[in-house]
Amino acid sequence: MRVFTNEDLIKRNRRLAQILFFASLIILIGGLVLTNTLARSNYILMALPVLAMPIGLITTWISVRLTNQYVREPHPENAIQTGLKGASHNTVLYNYLFKANHVLITPQGVFAIITRFQDGVFTVKGDKITSSKSIGPLGWFFGLMRQDQLGKPITEARTAAADLQKQLDAALPNLKVTVQPVVLFVSEKAQIETADGLGSDVPVVLANSKKKPSLKGLLRDGKKQSAPLLSPAQLRRVEDALNGELSIGNAQSQVVVEDEA
Repeated sequence: MRVFTNEDLIKRNRRLAQILFFASLIILIGGLVLTNTLARSNYILMALPVLAMPIGLITTWISVRLTNQYVREPHPENAIQTGLKGASHNTVLYNYLFKANHVLITPQGVFAIITRFQDGVFTVKGDKITSSKSIGPLGWFFGLMRQDQLGKPITEARTAAADLQKQLDAALPNLKVTVQPVVLFVSEKAQIETADGLGSDVPVVLANSKKKPSLKGLLRDGKKQSAPLLSPAQLRRVEDALNGELSIGNAQSQVVVEDEA
């Protein structure tokens, strides 16, 4: 499996998460110190803590979001590779290079993957995914504090797939390839349940190949379907088209390529 990873983006965002974390601490602590030490008669200086608190909260919020996506383990790019261990040598994975953070090319098709790091039990009901942790009157509040709200991953996956579809249609007008959206939970502690008869048409799977439903299982099921698989020549055309979009070869400093056996 060939893996194209935007290592510069990952390193930059991990570094930014650390910088914002320490900056937010300095801002919040500095605001508290100023509040307790400034003379009450100095109204201009007394306004500084009022400005510092919202700035500190915003930097903290951004830091936590970046940490959840780029620092927290397992890292999505690693979880996908581990889960697809033993995949066909024709398989190609792109990390953080398109609107979909992860794009997978396999004989079973092209997949635009949106990941989530959260753990726990998740129920898929139509286009909505709910967490057992969000149940209760204060579930939403604690989720906001932890910055682990699910958002709308199915909608995000569809949007990312549509964007990639436009690029492939423009680059390969004579090759009909449908980009399939996928939502992937990378945590080892995540579990997926589907409401009876109300599952989504967008697959919601786990990175861990030993659990169900899994990404590897999704590809395995694709082999059993009657639809024809993409040939090695077609896969190469798709890969060349995406590489051309990224200008890979002219920007090797941005992209690290791995070739797994």
